Amino acid sequence: MKTTLSVVNFNVCEYPVGANTGGVVGLGKERDLSPLTYKGEVATEITDKGKQYKDLHNDSITAQGLEALWNFYLLADLGNEPTEEEARILSYLFDTFGQGNVCNNGVDYNDHGDLSEKEGYSRAAIVTHPKKFTKNKETGLWKIGSEGSEVVHDYVPGTGFPLLTNDGTYNPITFVPFSTVTDRETAEASYINKGFSPEFARKVVSRFWSAKEGEGAKSVVRYCYVGWGNGRFSLGAGYGPGDRDDDIGRLFASRPASGASPADEIQIEPVSPAEYKRVVGELSSTRRRAADAEKAHQTLKDQLKELVGE
Repeated sequence: MKTTLSVVNFNVCEYPVGANTGGVVGLGKERDLSPLTYKGEVATEITDKGKQYKDLHNDSITAQGLEALWNFYLLADLGNEPTEEEARILSYLFDTFGQGNVCNNGVDYNDHGDLSEKEGYSRAAIVTHPKKFTKNKETGLWKIGSEGSEVVHDYVPGTGFPLLTNDGTYNPITFVPFSTVTDRETAEASYINKGFSPEFARKVVSRFWSAKEGEGAKSVVRYCYVGWGNGRFSLGAGYGPGDRDDDIGRLFASRPASGASPADEIQIEPVSPAEYKRVVGELSSTRRRAADAEKAHQTLKDQLKELVGE
């Protein structure tokens, strides 16, 4: 990383909260249920607030990475226990209202690829690790320099509140929600109907912002706001790269290695919230034992150093 900021290492690979089995959603074809993954460093604070969004995406975490951390954060409500360092940064990101960050992504609503029209959705190119954003002086529209970037064409739902589907809430490949509705109550009901508490549903539901076809390229911004019914994990995929906000900055992160996740071949069956609690409780216990073993190992190393020094 190009800063001296404090960082926390994450190695997250968890299935989406509330997901069951794969289906015909998102990319318009059957696919196996995929975990939300992030492996790398994340800075402990958001920096460079107030700059134009186009100047903040480089070296920042991707929206896909943030969704993995958001999912990890939510699992704490179901019995998972992150480490002290992990819990601190997760709380900073998702419990601190009034701030956010630009993601290392872009969405080009003028690039439809080979997608056919779909009612209620905009066809767009989802760009991960974009090179740069440039503005056409004649049209006033932005475009993305995507050479060497990861580009996937997907259907982007309209502005609204993401629904919980059998595949989870967000496409792990492109980060966009599978489906949205205009009212928060319906979105919360999609969680309650799967057995989650109303309190959990209110906590998890956040607004998603998008744009229309033909409106050019947009930056992607994640923010934690209470206004306008947004929520702890509001995603904006409809902001101009030239926009700026005093509360929006850059969240430095290392770039995870690309390639298939080790959990890609895992198959799971539909589970209830109670089963989630049991499973993540076992994972949490394993995580604690591993942390205790690491501390014990470090203590032995320190004692050995003292003996050698004597």
